[in-house]
Amino acid sequence: MDYYQDLMIHRPYGRLLRFDYYTDELEVLLTGLYFANGVALSPDEDYVLVSEMSEYRITRLWLKGPRKGKSEVFADNLPGFPDGISGDGNGNYWVALVSPRMWFVDNIVLPNLWLRKLLMHFPKWTRLSGSSYGLIIQLNSEGEIVESLHDPSGKSLSGITNVVERDGKLYIGTLEGDAIGVYDREFGGP
Repeated sequence: MDYYQDLMIHRPYGRLLRFDYYTDELEVLLTGLYFANGVALSPDEDYVLVSEMSEYRITRLWLKGPRKGKSEVFADNLPGFPDGISGDGNGNYWVALVSPRMWFVDNIVLPNLWLRKLLMHFPKWTRLSGSSYGLIIQLNSEGEIVESLHDPSGKSLSGITNVVERDGKLYIGTLEGDAIGVYDREFGGP
């Protein structure tokens, strides 16, 4: 199944798995996720975050402590489709948003199963696609948006799937193009 069908089906078929390299054991940690995508461990490795692209949210699963095994919504109603997520080493998380939310998708497509089923059978060239808009957000340890970076024209970067911070710079991956974007946080640009 490709990503488009997963978005159109809009069912909680996603899982979070843990593979033990030394024992070759695979364990299911969490089920019932909507288009599970990006994953990030907390700095103390006491919880893991999972992006749920088609639900515009990030779920937290506790790995240690009194809440071990419990899951909860970490960040909800995000302004776009979350993809890759990475920690900045200080308890904050960068989230790549492939596209901002679209009124048509939220209000017409998602609420209508018959329409989603119909759209799944259309040729690829007719598929709905995200807007050319670059969007990255930073969440604090409480799941609140503390910073956002936008390229409304999408000319520099759009379709952002990954963002990693190292030495004051953001390294940005996209679905489009053949290069990695670099954003210098000190100078506010490339």
